[in-house]
Amino acid sequence: MKVAIAVLSALAVVLTVAPAPAVAAELQDPSDTYALFWTIGDHPLRDGDFWVKEQEQIVDTRLWPVTLYAVESPVSDSSGALLIPAGTQLVGLRANRLVACTQIKAAEGTAKGKRVCLADIDGDGAPDHAFTRGLGGLDWIALQGRFSDTKMVAIGAAKLRELRPKEMSGAPYISFHYQRILDGGLTIPLTQEGGHRVRFHFKVGRDADERRVWVVRDCADTRPPSFCTSANFPSRMAIAGLDLDLLERRGEDIRMRMAAPFHGQQVRFQNTSYSYYTQLTMFAE
Repeated sequence: MKVAIAVLSALAVVLTVAPAPAVAAELQDPSDTYALFWTIGDHPLRDGDFWVKEQEQIVDTRLWPVTLYAVESPVSDSSGALLIPAGTQLVGLRANRLVACTQIKAAEGTAKGKRVCLADIDGDGAPDHAFTRGLGGLDWIALQGRFSDTKMVAIGAAKLRELRPKEMSGAPYISFHYQRILDGGLTIPLTQEGGHRVRFHFKVGRDADERRVWVVRDCADTRPPSFCTSANFPSRMAIAGLDLDLLERRGEDIRMRMAAPFHGQQVRFQNTSYSYYTQLTMFAE
């Protein structure tokens, strides 16, 4: 955890996990909710056994949207004010109707500086309303809400063209790392860790070289996916489709074998902002 503590002291983004029963309960009512899901991208299956050190990267891949669209002509509200320029890509959300949102904030029009979402409220298959979300913190990767709590505005005609998910411009990068062995247990202000466990984490970023967003889970968190496995080797780490056989330990180094890679697991992220750090949780559903 030395890295996480240093990041916090620098007032950068620090990510841990805490239960969020209210949001989880909301997502149990699919008729009133929308949420952004991502697909963990393909990556090579590493051959043979290999050693990793603390914080070392094991997998490097991308997050791809489940569905991706482009607007074929400018989208305006009912007064004619521009919301989304023609050609803009939108990521599809999971909902009981069509909902698709810009992945980055609008660069022009009345929605400038905000993410814009289109929704098919009347259920005829074509967007007829829009809503905006302020873009800040981790909103670029985590988005969910309730239709009943969302202010909608009517829009003019909007036509979407579906694209292949891997055509997304600026899809997030994600990597999976071995974090550390938790011998004896350690308690720090942001999380509690039990002993005799091996903990892993993800890093997410907008580009390949800089990933400041950490996704860390408490070993005591019972919600899937677990980011921890037994430190009594040999053991098996299974997370969102990735299977790792942990074979041997030398100090803090681990020898492991990749039995199965990530293979298209869909996940969603949830974030909560506090006074000086932001918490990001990943759910595999």
